[in-house]
Amino acid sequence: MATGEVGELVTYARTELLAQVRQAVERVWLASPFLSRPVAEEIVAAVTESSAVERRLLTALVPGSVQTRVLDPAGLDALLDAGFELSSVPNLHAKLSLIDSSWGLVGSGNLTNAGLGGKSYANVELGVTLDAAQIATAAEYFAAWWDDADRFTLASSLNMRRCRGCIHRWANLAGTARRSGSVYRRVSRAFLPRTN
Repeated sequence: MATGEVGELVTYARTELLAQVRQAVERVWLASPFLSRPVAEEIVAAVTESSAVERRLLTALVPGSVQTRVLDPAGLDALLDAGFELSSVPNLHAKLSLIDSSWGLVGSGNLTNAGLGGKSYANVELGVTLDAAQIATAAEYFAAWWDDADRFTLASSLNMRRCRGCIHRWANLAGTARRSGSVYRRVSRAFLPRTN
């Protein structure tokens, strides 16, 4: 069980992350390439108890993640409905949680049941809580990634839901070979209108 102490190694972050989100005053910044609907709903429930105005999720909206259901469009919709801004970096692998300027966690766990643990099945994950200087530095990284990311809007979410088959077809264009940049660009043009 996490205690929130700086430098603490955390194996199951769900309880501590949700507690910190509930206490947020200014910002909730989350970075995770994968997101499940149940975890998104837990985050929504926690953030509605907070007074945080700045709510952001940085993820990796790529065809394969949606196709294999490790990135759930319904989870993205839930966050959008709760006032989160969403952006996508196709090669994002980082998992980072920053709550206000007072709490941070970096680790291996995605925002999924398996990644955060504490439910019936959990991956073997490890994270570490950050000190004040590390939180500030991590926030600079997050802000830079955010500035370079493709913005995801409610309209693009609705478009994605209506055209889920399109994502599968585009993903299949790449076959079993590498997911090419051109496939991502076609999906991003269809689903991620640039707003910045």
